[in-house]
Amino acid sequence: MVAAVELAVARFTESVEAHNEAELLRDELESRKLVERAKGILMARLGLSEHEAYRKLQKASQDENRKMREIADSIIRTEKIMAVPGPDDRSVGRSQGKQARVAARSDIVQHTGG
Repeated sequence: MVAAVELAVARFTESVEAHNEAELLRDELESRKLVERAKGILMARLGLSEHEAYRKLQKASQDENRKMREIADSIIRTEKIMAVPGPDDRSVGRSQGKQARVAARSDIVQHTGG
């Protein structure tokens, strides 16, 4: 009887440890995804190489004493706020979308001399 209880406790402990490890791995993967997205944003916005974008994230993390995941999340949030919606962006109202398309067309005509 004692051996059965010890075995059950050992299996429960292994199960809890496996669950905790899986949760940690999920968090690490999510952090990595956020860092990759933030690097992409920095590369596109600032014309940086992948290495330069990563170093910029690292430096901001160290300078601000925040985790890279937090820095990456801030960059991604800022990009969402600063992004200019396209004419077919569903979050833009129909009249606003039409106004954006008309403005874009007139801008193209002015720049092409047509």
